[in-house]
Amino acid sequence: MEINKNKAWIKILAGVVIGIILGVISVSYLTRGMQGRLRSATDDIGGQYLMADKSYEPNYKESKISRSVSAAPAAAVIRKVIQNANLSIRVKDSLKVQVEINNIVTKYNGMIISSQIYNSGENNRRGTTVLKVLPANMVATLVDIKKLGEVENENVSGEDVTEQYVDLQARLQNYKIVKDRLTKIMDEKAREVKDILEIEKEMARVGGEIEALEGRIKYLDSQADMATVTVNYYEKQVHIVRGLNFKERFQQTLKVSVEVFVNTINGMIILISFLLPIMIVLFVIWGVIKLIKKIKK
Repeated sequence: MEINKNKAWIKILAGVVIGIILGVISVSYLTRGMQGRLRSATDDIGGQYLMADKSYEPNYKESKISRSVSAAPAAAVIRKVIQNANLSIRVKDSLKVQVEINNIVTKYNGMIISSQIYNSGENNRRGTTVLKVLPANMVATLVDIKKLGEVENENVSGEDVTEQYVDLQARLQNYKIVKDRLTKIMDEKAREVKDILEIEKEMARVGGEIEALEGRIKYLDSQADMATVTVNYYEKQVHIVRGLNFKERFQQTLKVSVEVFVNTINGMIILISFLLPIMIVLFVIWGVIKLIKKIKK
């Protein structure tokens, strides 16, 4: 009986030891998993400093939430669509159309980005006007502009940048969290010069990323908030038919004939000037040959 009791105690002790070992392994595994997720959340920026700061662990939820923004359904965010239109019309008076386009833009509370008029030949002017209007007013603006002339070409397009916009905002939020954490580490934990310089280097890099993302977001906002319309307009070519004027035609014909005669004389003079030296050289050679033949005889 005593032997059986000892065996029972040994089994209980062995079970306790095995349980302790398994518990230690589980805790180690969970700790490593949390560290891996934490390193991923900080985007490997200032890793050795951020991992050393245990107070950053609660902020992992914030980072996780900010990353989940990009995975949110499209219906939960305001869609960002960049709208562009290109219009080519044939008009009677480019200068007048330019003024009319300015009036249409004012009517729909838009703005003129650029406007030029080109003289591409006699009675043939061309113009280009680039304008911006609210997306809701783009169709009405195009309808009014098309009334100014004969439409030759029209192209309307839209680019949905919602996914890109949301992703940029999520990345910006993450970088701001990391920047705040680096600032906190700098104030509370950095003591050695080497550590301070390393943190400042990381903060500079993170600051650059934040500025680039903010610039890209502002650009998408400006493009999506206002639609861009490019209008190319040109005048119809007018062919003027002149009446027959025999005196004028005779004078023009006589003038052309004189010019042709003078050009012919000039050409002959140039040809003689070119051939004369060659003929002189050939004549001298011929004379020398004749002289040599006479001497031999």
